[in-house]
Amino acid sequence: MWQLNVPPRIHTFLWLLANDKTLTRINLSKRQHLDNLSCLFCEENETVHHLFFGCCVPSSIWCHLSEIFNTNLGANFESVARWWISNKKNAVLNTCCAALMWCTWKLRNDLCFQARQWRSEKDLLLKLIKMLRNWRALCKAVHLQEMERVMEGLTVRLHQPLRLFWEPQATAPSSSSQMAAQSDSATSTGVVFRDMYTRSI
Repeated sequence: MWQLNVPPRIHTFLWLLANDKTLTRINLSKRQHLDNLSCLFCEENETVHHLFFGCCVPSSIWCHLSEIFNTNLGANFESVARWWISNKKNAVLNTCCAALMWCTWKLRNDLCFQARQWRSEKDLLLKLIKMLRNWRALCKAVHLQEMERVMEGLTVRLHQPLRLFWEPQATAPSSSSQMAAQSDSATSTGVVFRDMYTRSI
């Protein structure tokens, strides 16, 4: 098992994720009938890959981490797990990646079981910053400065303009020009993309 600097329960979570056993809706549907298999953030099927790497919400935070570490992270599970074998050298990177996957799962469960509605990418980003602050006690002294640098970088991005957010659907437009305007600004799920996130879901 990997010796990452994360709480013990996270090792179990990561093992399940690595083996495609995390109980996403697609995996649950193999055990019981489910009417709705869609992601809690968008309309795609909620597979393990989609929830943690393919969905627009975690993808936006993976981009932030990729910028901070100057490394391509979050394309898929392999892009994250390949660093685990050199944990002593990449302890902070591995801790941040594990924290993001755990925060994604926690936020997803809040949406599913607590009837919470996500508002923007900042919901997940703020959750990640708080988690890293709590996990800082697990870091060795030699890694504390780098962890502070990462948290500072994430905090700066927390105060930048939104790249994607939830916009509830308005009433039906009364004219074709209004329909075109709404089509340009929002998808059928109410997700609005800005800057680099111009893809539809």
